Amino acid sequence: MIVVNPYDYDKETAYLEAIAHCLYFTSENGIDSPEIRRSSKISGFGLYYDNNRKIVINVKRCRLPAKNPGYAWSYTGWKADLTVGGVLAHEVGHHCEKDSEITYKEWRRHCRGERPPTSYAPNWREDFAESMKIFILNPDLLQYGRPKRYELLAAVFSQTIEATWQEILIHAHEKYKFAAIRWAAAGKKKK
Repeated sequence: MIVVNPYDYDKETAYLEAIAHCLYFTSENGIDSPEIRRSSKISGFGLYYDNNRKIVINVKRCRLPAKNPGYAWSYTGWKADLTVGGVLAHEVGHHCEKDSEITYKEWRRHCRGERPPTSYAPNWREDFAESMKIFILNPDLLQYGRPKRYELLAAVFSQTIEATWQEILIHAHEKYKFAAIRWAAAGKKKK
């Protein structure tokens, strides 16, 4: 379990913790571990190379957890998460999708009537990876806010965290807790 304090956050420590957590998740689910590298040469935050099952993270570009969300809402374990942990968990989500046997049709049928967990869902694979990101880092938050996605993922993957979403976000600003309630209510509405 990764619980961050935005006041003493260090990207190098966060990178090592995220690798340990994500590799534990894949191991517990019987999934071959991806090769994980870091590079500041990639233009984005992270990439998953499907052909050789490699993940590359641009640690330097990853965001710090927002101390007082306003314009920026990125926070480890929150739905909007461009911290090192969130980026790595998203890319591990792509890696897990390849071993999950969940198809496009099954994903769309099961998740019908529920909004994607984040605004970044240009296609079903990104929707899946964003859902997996939350499932890996804060499964209780996914169950609270997007129960259909949680149900499908929990039927395929073992969750490795027993903490509540509030426990994982213990050091986060109060705005996150209020936003989680609004996010969960909005998720039940049809798009």
